[in-house]
Amino acid sequence: FWFEIGGFRVSSNTDLILSGTTPGDDVNFERDLDVPNNTTQAYIEVFHRPWNRHQFSLNWTRVRRDGSQVTLEDDIQWGDATFPVGVQASATMDTDFLSGAYRWSVYKNDTFEIGPALGFGYIWIDASITGQVAVGDELSGARTVTGSVGSITGDIGGFFYWWPGRRWMARGDLRYIAVGFDTGDASVTEGRASLTWYPWGQFGVGLQYSYTRLEYARDTIVTELGGVIQYDGLQIMASVAF
Repeated sequence: FWFEIGGFRVSSNTDLILSGTTPGDDVNFERDLDVPNNTTQAYIEVFHRPWNRHQFSLNWTRVRRDGSQVTLEDDIQWGDATFPVGVQASATMDTDFLSGAYRWSVYKNDTFEIGPALGFGYIWIDASITGQVAVGDELSGARTVTGSVGSITGDIGGFFYWWPGRRWMARGDLRYIAVGFDTGDASVTEGRASLTWYPWGQFGVGLQYSYTRLEYARDTIVTELGGVIQYDGLQIMASVAF
């Protein structure tokens, strides 16, 4: 059993679409609304190996980004509201991601193991735009329009662990799935690679690169949030093993 906690310097790319829009009207929150594409967040992950070849992990990451107020250079259709060109608007992106995995070691010796992995989780996304909206030929007062969605996630792939030295551990995961629904197509990609050094017995420090991409290409008649969210970046972590 061990757990990790650390800081995550995340780079983001967000293209979202809300009910009432058509393909091509996706809103890029970084480009169109000046939401920062880089931010530092905390994360925590817990690992448990109940049997020699079987391991479970659970990770929680929260990413919140607030954009500054900008003057719109193009009309933005967001849900039932139109934010016209020239008005002042701002946006907020809030994502919580609970992600777990089950790993089974097909091959395992004292310094290396490899096998398949099954991912599972749940994601909560809230995307808000605040500004004056068009009502006919007039402008209303400031209004906040929020798109929200919560969804179960899952993916399949593989993993490896390697102990190149007594106090060093390297590991990697890569999982992916694409699923078709009556209302659209969804895909999840998760990958990471890390190196951890344990200079003080069961206490270690490490560096990890993490990549997550969630995509929901929903039909235009679906009245919920859809699009693409991608997070990737470096994590500096502390690890404690028991």
